[in-house]
Amino acid sequence: MSSALAILSLLHQPAGRSNSATRLFRNSPVLGWTLRRLAACKSLSAIVVLCWSDQIAHVRQAASAVEVICLGERQPRPIMDLISASHRWSDGWRGGLAGACCHDLGFEPAATLRQAEAHNADSIVLVDPDAGLVDPALINALIAHADRTPEVKYVFMPVAPGLSGLLLRRDIERCSAELGYWLGQACWGRGCATAAIRRFTDWAMPRFSLTRVYAEVFAANPASGRVLEKSGFTRIGLLRRAALKHGVHHDYVLYDLVR
Repeated sequence: MSSALAILSLLHQPAGRSNSATRLFRNSPVLGWTLRRLAACKSLSAIVVLCWSDQIAHVRQAASAVEVICLGERQPRPIMDLISASHRWSDGWRGGLAGACCHDLGFEPAATLRQAEAHNADSIVLVDPDAGLVDPALINALIAHADRTPEVKYVFMPVAPGLSGLLLRRDIERCSAELGYWLGQACWGRGCATAAIRRFTDWAMPRFSLTRVYAEVFAANPASGRVLEKSGFTRIGLLRRAALKHGVHHDYVLYDLVR
């Protein structure tokens, strides 16, 4: 069985009396009901709650039996704003401009990844902190299905959102990333792309625990290949007829940077 970490995020919710840690259901915080039901899920390796500093006092009271992670003072998170806006305009279970769903609310990629790494989790189960009636059997079934289908990157149950969650699998290739770039003609020959690639890889590789960054350039564009070589990349090989552009097949040259 894989190691599955449940994450409940209040990052999209306000402080005060309008969030899962303060809103009551049968005289008890909704968050507490959700966590007690999740505690019955034998397939979960751990449960983590994410919140802001203006929520922490109430969250700790409602979530005293699980790990609570405070991300500090409340601040804008563009990805969460995008998901919230998309959700308001969605039509159906999954829709809107970003293809977001209820399980995406409060999703903060960097914080989620840090917790997955800290708990050495193979997968993450996103659960709505307001899901006071979440069904432990459905969560267990969700994880069991994910174990039987290792090629699937995310799994959900065809039930009411408040009864289950969304499982995200950590990709086995998460230590590798693809680099793409484009430079306006007015900036050609000035070293702009080389400088940008060097600075970006110097920042991104340790930030995201990457051991390899790769890039593919058209074989008919040797100047782009020289930019990569000056940035420390090594030519690996030729991908024949790998791209179709304007009805014409093109070869790619593959480069990578390994640290």
